[in-house]
Amino acid sequence: MTAVVAAVALVGVGVPSAHAMGQDEKRCILAAGEKLPTVPGLVVTASRAEPAAGSPGKSKAYDVLIEYDALAQHFTTGFDCLVEGPGALVKMRGLAE
Repeated sequence: MTAVVAAVALVGVGVPSAHAMGQDEKRCILAAGEKLPTVPGLVVTASRAEPAAGSPGKSKAYDVLIEYDALAQHFTTGFDCLVEGPGALVKMRGLAE
């Protein structure tokens, strides 16, 4: 699983060049990568995190999408991420082929 997380951290595809990915976005993408299924040969092809509408209080909410290939299919998985202090809480929203 460490290889998947490292791959997710390096992809950063889908982020417009005018927007430098911040630490919170990176934390959310890494936390979401840890929730991906453990499948031999899984390859992350794109990842992005965007601020969610109506972020509550001092917490920061993000919508995270990770695209990956596994088992000869392409998948996109969405996650909700909430950054609080040094950590990020991630919940899988759904899977699309």
